[in-house]
Amino acid sequence: MFIDDFVSVERSILVTNSWLVSHGQEIARAAARATAPTDSLLLGPPRTRTDTLVVPISWSPRPPSSLAELQGDLLTSPLDERSTHLGLSASCLIPVEPPGRREQEFAARRNAEHSVRTFLGCLAHELEQRSASGDPSPR
Repeated sequence: MFIDDFVSVERSILVTNSWLVSHGQEIARAAARATAPTDSLLLGPPRTRTDTLVVPISWSPRPPSSLAELQGDLLTSPLDERSTHLGLSASCLIPVEPPGRREQEFAARRNAEHSVRTFLGCLAHELEQRSASGDPSPR
C-alpha cells in the first residue's frame, strides 16, 4: 500500500528544516511513540531536491499496530514565509487478519492512513513546540 499525506507546520521552512536535520531522530521517535509502540524508527541522511528537503524514514512499529512496516520519505517545502508543508510519501505493509477479506483490508488501510496522519500531526507539534522553546529534549 502507498500512503501520501501532509500537514502544515507553523514554522518557517528554515526553522523546520534546521530542527528536522539537527534533532529529527529524537523528534520523530517522540511523534512515533504517540502513534504506536516502536522499537525501530530511523531517519536517513537528508538531501535536497529543488526547494524540498527529503529525509528517508524507516519505521517498524511493534504489534499490535495498524502498520507492520513503513519505508519512504519525509518531505518539507515552504507554504509561505511562516509555515511549512510537511509530507510523508511511503509504502507500507499493513497487517490484515484474516488475509483476503475485503472488509478487513479496507479497515486496515483506514487504520494505517489514520496512524500516518496522527504521526505527522505529532511530528508537526513536536517541531513547533521544541523550536519555540529552543529545547530539543523529549517532552
